[in-house]
Amino acid sequence: EFRRVLFRSAHHLYPIILMHIVLQGFMACGKSNLGPKLAKSLGYSFVDLDLACEKLFNTTVAGFVNAHGLAAFRYTERALLKTLLKASEPQVIALGGGTLTHQHVLNLVKKKSIVVYLNTPLPTLIKRLQKNFKTRPLINGLTPAERKIFIRALWEKRQKYYTQSHLVWAPPFSVKTLKLRIMEFKSYTASCSAENTNRFDF
Repeated sequence: EFRRVLFRSAHHLYPIILMHIVLQGFMACGKSNLGPKLAKSLGYSFVDLDLACEKLFNTTVAGFVNAHGLAAFRYTERALLKTLLKASEPQVIALGGGTLTHQHVLNLVKKKSIVVYLNTPLPTLIKRLQKNFKTRPLINGLTPAERKIFIRALWEKRQKYYTQSHLVWAPPFSVKTLKLRIMEFKSYTASCSAENTNRFDF
């Protein structure tokens, strides 16, 4: 399901600049898998933000977090994202699961891109992450029972940010369908003024 959510700050309704496509969602939701396929279909370049960070750090995300802490990683990650959003050529950018979990960062990204939330069901995420946790510093080192509890709590905490995305999409994920919905969304927003506060549901 897709839906348009017009973001309001305390005092403003921000217009959306239709350029980059930003994929967000919880760990293991499928951003890095879908992103390159979507980019190819649109004729855009693709950037995986975690991989871009690793190239910048010359180490893995887990290695950087272990050495410098999560706060330092988030600061550097968001600074890199701001740089990417300044690019004149459109890109599909796959974010980390916690990249947009600060309101001011989310506000900025929504002004410069179309943000798509890949809303993979929580049970699917838990199943995937129970198998693939060693490269994820937030859950590595936890027991399976602890991981399940932690994942559920963090997923619930992040929903208030994820659901502010312009488009919210639940599986099954299809590049063809997403491309169509993005085009529909572009057409819709181009026909709307910044003052239009109606919700648009797909």
